[in-house]
Parts: sequence; structure tokens; C-alpha cells
Amino acid sequence: MSFRLDPGKACDAELRRVMLLQINHVRQHALAVAEEPLKSPHEARKAIKKIRAALRLARATDKAFYRRENARWRDISASLAGPREAAALIETVDRFVKEFADDANRSALLTLRAHLVMRLELLKSTRDALEAAGQACVVGCDEAARAIENWPLPHASKAGAHLLAKGAKRAWKDAEAARKEARRTGEEDDFHNLRKAVKRHWTHLGLLHDLWPGPVKKRREAVEALGNMLGELNDIYVMEGHMRTGAVEMGFDTEGHFARLLEQKRLELRRSSVAEAEKLFGKPPSGLRASFEAAMARARAKSKTPKQRKAA
Repeated sequence: MSFRLDPGKACDAELRRVMLLQINHVRQHALAVAEEPLKSPHEARKAIKKIRAALRLARATDKAFYRRENARWRDISASLAGPREAAALIETVDRFVKEFADDANRSALLTLRAHLVMRLELLKSTRDALEAAGQACVVGCDEAARAIENWPLPHASKAGAHLLAKGAKRAWKDAEAARKEARRTGEEDDFHNLRKAVKRHWTHLGLLHDLWPGPVKKRREAVEALGNMLGELNDIYVMEGHMRTGAVEMGFDTEGHFARLLEQKRLELRRSSVAEAEKLFGKPPSGLRASFEAAMARARAKSKTPKQRKAA
């Protein structure tokens, strides 16, 4: 089944359907984290991001419910982060090896990579901890699935269109506000907030694909590219943080080649991501509610039999 709202069906049923679909994905991957310590936590966390984005889209219905469930999924995601974060550090080094293949720092980068691979293998070997995290995740999934039954959502089309439009527009404004703050401060936390806002909007575009006005596929591709750029920037911030704390040992890079390359790439990505975000979020959408209502009306009319259309 698709992670896409069907405009011809009731809003409440569709939101519950997509949420339960993703909760089931998380549960399945949680059961396999010990056997697949890289793939399963990564896939589970991707599904969790979709769950949190859907919750945020409809949070106006009950903000207390949203805060409680969002906190649940935030904590579950954090419990599964270890091996995936370690793998992301290796991917960061791989990007630098490829981009600066002819640089004098290649030897230091390869030495660092070997160190990070050993670190990842150690994390993967902690089977008991992985199994415990997976089991806790399964319990959380079952509790969340029961909670979804009591999620206060609108059934009628107009109320549903209003809720979805309000949530989508709020997410757009959040992304624009995060862009302005990141441009103003240049701080890591503000770029992290921008990344989260961009990812949420990307997920919303997928959920609302059949309701969104205009060329949604093209916009979603552009938003995904921006999200990937900000993801690469986040990986650099994480690497720099580990280097500062000594979690990643850099004693072999006595000349500081890698630190300089990280700074160079970080500044480049910051400039590019802010500029691209301005193109995508500088002008907020208008008429979303009317567009969503019209899409729902078209879908309902299309689903009617000839006899039903004649009677109407």
C-alpha cells in the first residue's frame, strides 16, 4: 500500500492507514536489528521520519496528542541511531576521498576510514544492546498503533482539507523561518532545524501528491536534492563534533588536512543550501485549502458509478 493520501477517501481513515503502514515497517525492521545492524535501523528510522511528519501535518487536531506521540518516536529513533551514525561517518570520509582523490591528504583520509570501520564493527558486535533496542522499539510500535485508534481526526472532506492545508502551510513557513535563521546565524543547530523542516516538507509532498496543486513531482525532486545537501552538511558537523571530543582520533593527521577540508566543504554547503532554500521557500503557497477541496471533490466524483452520478 502507498504512503500517499487518497483524496477520494475520508481524511481520518487515510491518515490512520498511512501511519499504521509505517508503524508496521518500523516494527518489522526492529525485529531484525541484531541480524542487520546497519540496514534495519536505517530503514526503521526512515519510516519513523515519515510517521513524525504525518503527525506534524495533522497536529492541529490535538497538540497534546502530537507532543506525546512525537516524543515517543523521537526517543525510539535515537535508540536505533548508533550503528547508522557510525556508518554515516565512513560515508562522509568516502565522499572526501572521491572529491579530493589527488590531494596530499588522501593517505590520512584512508587511515581515518580504517579507524572508523573498526569502530563500526565494534558497534555491530554489541548484539545484546541491539536486540534490547529492537525489542523496546517493538513495544513502542504496539503502543503507538493502539494510540492511533484514538487520534482525533476529521472525517468530512472540507474539514480534512482545512487540516491538511493548515499543516502543509505551517511546514512551509517553518522551513522558510529556519532558512532565515540559518542564514543569519550560520550555527549548526539552525542548519539542523532547516534540514528537519526540509525533510518534513518533502514527506508532506509525498503524502499530498494527489492533492497538491502544480508540478508536485518536480518540486519534490528539488526539495529532495536540498535535503541531501543538508544531510551532507549534517554529516560534516557530526564528524567535526566527534573530532573535537576525541571520539574520532585524528592524531595521525598531524598537519590537520582533514579538518581544513571539512571546513572548506562546510562553508560551501552552507552557502549553497541557503541559496537553494530561498528559491524553494521564499514565497509561501496560497489557496492550498481550496485546491485540496477541489482535488477531493474530483476524486469523489470519479469514484462514483454512472448510476450514482446520474442520481446526484
